Amino acid sequence: MLSGGLVAGALLKGAATDASQSSPPQPPTNLRIPGGKSLLSQSDFTYLGYYSVEGDLGGDVGWGQGFTHRYVGGQLRFLTFGYSSGLILLEFAPPANFGGAVSSTNHWNDIWGGTFDETGCCVGIWWDESAQRLWTTSAIDYPDDSYIASTKTIHTRTLNSNGTVSNSKGQIGLAGVGARRIYGGAQAVPSWFQSRYGVGPYVVGWGGYASRMAQGLPVSLGPTMYSIPDPSGFSNNADIPTGQFKTIMDCSSGTRADDWYASGAPRSFDRGVRNSNVDNQFDSPAWQSPAPDGLGRWTWGDSNLNTGCWIDGPNKHGFILVPSFSSGRAWYQTSTLNWAYRTSEIQIFDPGRFAEVLAGSRAVWDVKPTSRWTISLPGMVQTTGSGNDGLLYDVLGATYDNTTKRLYIYYLSWSTGNRIYVYSVNC
Repeated sequence: MLSGGLVAGALLKGAATDASQSSPPQPPTNLRIPGGKSLLSQSDFTYLGYYSVEGDLGGDVGWGQGFTHRYVGGQLRFLTFGYSSGLILLEFAPPANFGGAVSSTNHWNDIWGGTFDETGCCVGIWWDESAQRLWTTSAIDYPDDSYIASTKTIHTRTLNSNGTVSNSKGQIGLAGVGARRIYGGAQAVPSWFQSRYGVGPYVVGWGGYASRMAQGLPVSLGPTMYSIPDPSGFSNNADIPTGQFKTIMDCSSGTRADDWYASGAPRSFDRGVRNSNVDNQFDSPAWQSPAPDGLGRWTWGDSNLNTGCWIDGPNKHGFILVPSFSSGRAWYQTSTLNWAYRTSEIQIFDPGRFAEVLAGSRAVWDVKPTSRWTISLPGMVQTTGSGNDGLLYDVLGATYDNTTKRLYIYYLSWSTGNRIYVYSVNC
């Protein structure tokens, strides 16, 4: 089942707008990004090494989901979930040197306050440093009918040092937006972007998971992003009204099983860009890969999980995702998703394209990465798998530390051990 080869590291850059689509009109000059900032590219990311995540740390990290960081007493701490008994929030510290193992520092047995059924859920987490609170966004993995139309997903709380939580808020949703499209996580919006484009202080989204698509579940194929006001201003178990949030990116808007490439052109949506090394047999009839523009598109078995990071440095900026993909043959069999092996990419998105969407000059499904590349790092493996074990060889989260200008990528593998890969970011 396992092979020892590393994921292919071929560079895939310059993801352009579909050849079949006319270029959208350019936004007015007042929508341009402030002078002095340029867009991040692959050359700005330097791999430094990795930390090992060994043992259970007080919870089964072999099934951990979500990944973020914070500082406690000036010391860096990472956070993820374990599943020994429900969802346990685990906190741990990095070792002094690369190659060493992290060490447990604290854990919280029940951060949901008894209000959420976490069985089979997919969870994104983010530490809001300015407000000192932990956000979660979640979606049920394989819901019964009562969850199919669920929108409620956003939850915040204070983490107390004694292993308890307080000031819980949620679950809160976005009216008309399925939980699948916003389970990936949350991020703060740079203040200059808020004031210039009239959006809220936070974004949620990332999308990219398609279980039960055929049964009518509002799924997400490809990246999503929605700007929102502070959820503390809304009642628990409420939806933020449509007029109070804005869609910035939704690469699966209008997704239907029969609506992909017709005569070489998409009719109503675009599933987002990825590497093209997939024989997609999930859809019937199977759509092309690569597409007519030479680029790959997302499949049912692809996901962003908890990987969105808005990087806004003094000189460079961009929004990044680190998605994991079904690669080789990808098909549905024995009631689950199957694939030949997994690959992961770093993708960089231009906030200027977000501005074009907000200005109405770019479609929400036409926000493609400006650069992207497949990552091949020590311990990443190629493996045959299925939806039952796909998380075992995926990137399960990424978090950017603006203090040290470092990007941390959490990768889950039972064959080589879980690892946190570290990049320095020149921004």
